[in-house]
Amino acid sequence: MNDFLRVVIGSNKDVPKDVPKDVPKDVPKDIPKDVPKDVTKDVTKDVTKEKRLQTILKIISKNKSISTKEMAKLLNVTMRTIMRDIEILREKGKINRTGGRKDGYWKIIEK
Repeated sequence: MNDFLRVVIGSNKDVPKDVPKDVPKDVPKDIPKDVPKDVTKDVTKDVTKEKRLQTILKIISKNKSISTKEMAKLLNVTMRTIMRDIEILREKGKINRTGGRKDGYWKIIEK
């Protein structure tokens, strides 16, 4: 059985003997000490952001005149989060806004 499976199923047989004593009890013994405790939170956050970016693109493709306020409401996030996501999509060259706030529309840039 490899180390990964041992961690997943919870078996601590053959755990390395050189694990430092100051490692918190909730950290499996065969994970290096320098891995942050909240690593899963950071990974989840990145996955969620990517999913949200893809969802924003889908929303815009169905309603080109949707407002950021409406997007925030649909995705159950703050306006600030939508603004950051829009900026990321603009920097990646995925979307562009044409026109003003009231009569403008979103354009998805195909590459």
